[in-house]
Amino acid sequence: MSENNEINELAEIIKGLEKMSGDLEGLNRKFKEGFDKVNNRLGKIDANSKEVLERLTKINANLERKSKS
Repeated sequence: MSENNEINELAEIIKGLEKMSGDLEGLNRKFKEGFDKVNNRLGKIDANSKEVLERLTKINANLERKSKS
């Protein structure tokens, strides 16, 4: 193989690697965005769960007081 062909082949390999790198960066960005959305949603669910637990605790306390009366 001539030196010129080797250089051209290496240049094509480098272009391919650069494209793959860009694709991976895009994929990483999309993954991070999705992960952030999931974490945000889980945070909201957690907050709602705490609120429900607080309400149930109050209801339970009220029921216990009424049952003792």
